This record gives sequence, structure tokens and C-alpha cells, in this order.
Amino acid sequence: TAAGTITDGYTPTYPSAVEHTVTVVGGNCRVEWTSFDLEASENCEWDYVTLSAGGDTWTYCGGELPPAQTLRGTSEFTVQLSSDGAVAGAGFELDFKCNELPTPVPPTLPPPTPGPSATPPPAVHTGAVVSLRANDGQRITAAGTITDGYTPTYPSAVEHTVTVVGGNCRVEWTS
Repeated sequence: TAAGTITDGYTPTYPSAVEHTVTVVGGNCRVEWTSFDLEASENCEWDYVTLSAGGDTWTYCGGELPPAQTLRGTSEFTVQLSSDGAVAGAGFELDFKCNELPTPVPPTLPPPTPGPSATPPPAVHTGAVVSLRANDGQRITAAGTITDGYTPTYPSAVEHTVTVVGGNCRVEWTS
């Protein structure tokens, strides 16, 4: 499970003439907007946020909260803020929760050598929880928690990868 909050990263308003992008890797993601205030325009041609997933793109502007969505059939989604050179608003904030991480690929292991020198199978261990906060140097932030997705233990011979796109990341292991 990957979950967190994405904001425009600015207070009290986002600046003019900016473009910031955050990509979250994970599938079956629920996205709920908790705050939304951008410059209004009839066709969202001035300031807008796009939400892209699996070849679909939704564009939002103005002051009305966009609808909550569940993004299925994709392994990632992207949120991008674009603003023109004039009026700015308070920005946006959205919460996300992804219930599917990228499909783990089991490693290819050679067969064990018979006899006393055979390699025992990997042990099953309890998993890890990572807390993260990313800032790409342009003030967009993504924050959340990444877990291994297995309860109560993760299985033997599994490789599980989660990619967080962003720079200047702070990672704290919580278990």
C-alpha cells in the first residue's frame, strides 16, 4: 500500500508561470481532493491541474473541488500544476491511497546443490514500513507511507520494488 498527500507546495499562493509534476507509482489508486483554489477560466487555459493515469487525462481549474476518483488499470498516476503569468490562487491538496504496488517479479534462483552444502530457502520475515517526503527542489511535495503489502509476513523468494519520483527525498524507516 502506498498512501499520502500531494500539495502544490506553496503558501499562501502558488507563483505565476510555474509547472510542477508529481508521479506516484502504484495501482488501484483512490484520489480525493481536499483543497482546490486555482485561477478560474472557461476552458482552464490559464491555471490548471491535470491528473493523468493509464492514457486518460482530466483537467481542473477554478475553486470547485474535483471529484474523487479510483484509478484502475494503470501502474502510476501523475498530477501536474501549470500556471500562467498572471493571477494565482491558494493551490491544491489531494490525498491518495494505492492498494496495488507494481507486480513483484520473483528472482530466478539456481537450484540448490544436493547434499549438506545446499542453500536453505530464504527465511520469511516481517515486513518494513517506510515514511517518505519528497520535494523536487521546486516546492512540489509528495508525502506518504510505503509498506511491503504483505500481512503478517512477506513470503520467501519475492522481490518487491516501489519507485518514488522526486528529488530531495527524506525517508524514515518506521518498522
